[in-house]
Amino acid sequence: MTEVINFLRDLEKNNDRDWFQENKTSYDQARKVFLEQIQKMINALQFHDPRISGLEARDAMFRIYRDIRFSKDKTPYKTHFGAYMARGGRKSSEAGYYLHIGSNELFLAAGVHSPGKEDLHAIRQEIIYQPDSIRKIIEQKLKEGFQLYEKDKLKKGPMGFPKDTPQSDLLKYKHFMLSDSLETDLILSPDFVETATEKFRMLIPFTEYLNAAMEFKGNE
Repeated sequence: MTEVINFLRDLEKNNDRDWFQENKTSYDQARKVFLEQIQKMINALQFHDPRISGLEARDAMFRIYRDIRFSKDKTPYKTHFGAYMARGGRKSSEAGYYLHIGSNELFLAAGVHSPGKEDLHAIRQEIIYQPDSIRKIIEQKLKEGFQLYEKDKLKKGPMGFPKDTPQSDLLKYKHFMLSDSLETDLILSPDFVETATEKFRMLIPFTEYLNAAMEFKGNE
């Protein structure tokens, strides 16, 4: 993974199109190495979560090109590599597993980010009907060092749901993600794939709960 880290460090200092084109070979090599690591994770994880069986790493990896049309930041490239391992790859609406590598950051997460309106409603509905299961999963994962993604959380409960329910705290979430930040030294360790895969495996009960909930969207 040295190629990945070195390329991302250089990109942070030279985030422009001319430099990128001149160093396209370095990018291609870094991308190749990253895809190899992601494929190893998929191949190992699919035995525990059959939903991702047959997924190709190239379909999971996000493009490095930034969408700058509506952004004040006009730098053209992301300075990290990311991949979303779920049935259908990076464009999937299912709960899955995300890996993020920057030159000085490493974190992974599992769950669903920005679910669509119907999927979000279905998850909240499942929390009302089956609260014990999701609370047990979350409590256990928090004990294991994972964190709930708090961004965009509602200050009040969502419309259409009771305000006085004991589950009101969980209903306020707009993203259902559990994450863990890891030491960047792990990226260059021979145990990188095994360690990351094991972290993802620990989060399978969470993704299973969310995917089961979303399969029933539209039901009342």
